[in-house]
Amino acid sequence: MSAGAGGAPAAPPLPALDGRLVAEATRAGTAWPERVLQFGEGNFLRAFVDWMLQRMNDAGVFGGRAVVVQPIPTGAAERLTAQDGHYTVILRGLVEGRIEESRELVSVISRAVDPHRDFDAFLACAAERALRFVVSNTTEAGIRRDPGDRPDARPAPSFPGKLTQLLLARFRAWGGDPATGLVMLPCELIEDNGAALRTPGRCKRRRLRDRTNRSERIERLVRDNDARARVGGERAQPTRKSARSLTAVIAGRPR
Repeated sequence: MSAGAGGAPAAPPLPALDGRLVAEATRAGTAWPERVLQFGEGNFLRAFVDWMLQRMNDAGVFGGRAVVVQPIPTGAAERLTAQDGHYTVILRGLVEGRIEESRELVSVISRAVDPHRDFDAFLACAAERALRFVVSNTTEAGIRRDPGDRPDARPAPSFPGKLTQLLLARFRAWGGDPATGLVMLPCELIEDNGAALRTPGRCKRRRLRDRTNRSERIERLVRDNDARARVGGERAQPTRKSARSLTAVIAGRPR
């Protein structure tokens, strides 16, 4: 063992941060089922939706993990995979007039899937019985049809096209069992986003439309002034500390 400052033994090197180490240190539920399918891997979903899922897991009231789907050909799925889906949320805000900051490790993401590279892995998510919620944030331009949205596309170019492929695969996997319907939670910044998501995803053939309509949709609007949180008069921008650690900085009141 080498000596440190003052002749004291040097501390052993820190182990690499990975899913196994986090599970051992926090007793995280790595065996929890994948209950959420999340279209979008950006900072908003990771620092808001996944952060809340983490808190619910910590409180013992959810017991599930999220599969992240990269909705477009370029994204962060590969980087998330490289760090086992783990990242840090830094919450910075005012408490009794003082700026305080908290850091929380989020480990609720089980894996990241890129359907443009592995379409079969994406479609296989439809067969997971425990799956219950679909969360999305594909930007304001994400909810629209594409001429290439065909049933045999691998994958359909648009987000509604991919979602329709997933719903059809789920219908086929479970024989249309109503208990396997999914709850849609769109977070795109448009009015009536649930209705907008349903409209471009409609198919000309009634049979396919009926198959996918066993799922529920819930209107969600994240208002612009909430998304543009500010600290000290300056916008809190998401930052990336290193290639190993995706970090989201958000403004709010620390716990």
